[in-house]
Amino acid sequence: MYSVAIANKLIREAVPADSKSSLVFLPMEFRVKYLLVSLIQKTTFEFDAIDITTSVFADYFGLIWGGVQTKSLKNAIETLKECRYIIDGEIVKWLSDESYFSDRNIHLKIDDSLAPYLLQLKDNFTLYDYDAVSKFKSRYSYRIYEFLKSAEGMGFYKISLDDAITMLGDNCCKTKNEFIKRVLTPALNDINIHSDLVIKKRFHKPFGKSEQLWFSIRNKSETV
Repeated sequence: MYSVAIANKLIREAVPADSKSSLVFLPMEFRVKYLLVSLIQKTTFEFDAIDITTSVFADYFGLIWGGVQTKSLKNAIETLKECRYIIDGEIVKWLSDESYFSDRNIHLKIDDSLAPYLLQLKDNFTLYDYDAVSKFKSRYSYRIYEFLKSAEGMGFYKISLDDAITMLGDNCCKTKNEFIKRVLTPALNDINIHSDLVIKKRFHKPFGKSEQLWFSIRNKSETV
């Protein structure tokens, strides 16, 4: 499979534009997003629509296709057409309104609003491939992986606990214990077992400041 390149600004700074939009993708939503970004050529100046069949889509991701996958794909396309995010005061979304799924035919096009964050990237972007995330079990793992992967070059990342929860944009939890149990622990287990990264975490409470979450980030290819 091809690698995908996504601007760090899109990963780190996009916020939901409304209560219906989430930054946490379900597996099928993530596959649609990954497929489209992976097919972008380095010399591309605009997004081209793609037309494929469900059998090609299934082969691309190693899926056994059936009724559940059909329903999941239809929902994923509608979700990615409807969800909107704000970056630098501008509204962006993943799929253009022309995208659709009918019978066994899939027509997909990235919305033009994402051009600054996916086309002609020269610096400040994150590169990864599907093998690194294909076995994730938690729906939060994709979002947390992209966020930490974008900081891999620094080897660490610090974020306030409140911002870490907001980063998911999913109203996922209200307490620290709920965040650790429902979100953080399953996601880091996924990332450490299945991806190319090794992540360690610890909580830190600076005097007079809100509690922070510190991550150390290392690629598994690096010697310890």
